[in-house]
Amino acid sequence: MTWTGAFTMPPIIIGCDLSRAFLDLCVDAGPTTSQIRNTPAAVGKWADTIDPSTLVVFEATSGCDGAVMAALDTRRIAYARVNPR
Repeated sequence: MTWTGAFTMPPIIIGCDLSRAFLDLCVDAGPTTSQIRNTPAAVGKWADTIDPSTLVVFEATSGCDGAVMAALDTRRIAYARVNPR
């Protein structure tokens, strides 16, 4: 299938480095980062602050991404689960 439409980059991209305990977050490759606990409650609270047009990008890791995917899916926020290589 060939893509014939226009592609528009989202206005905000959040990079997310995952671990079982924490998420390290960086917005648009900015100079500052933040960290939240990797729990459903903490991730849900963070996801509530995300603009719906944002794209969240994180690595596909062994089971560390469940809370993130659930929170983003529930809020219909786009994400890309990418190969860490």
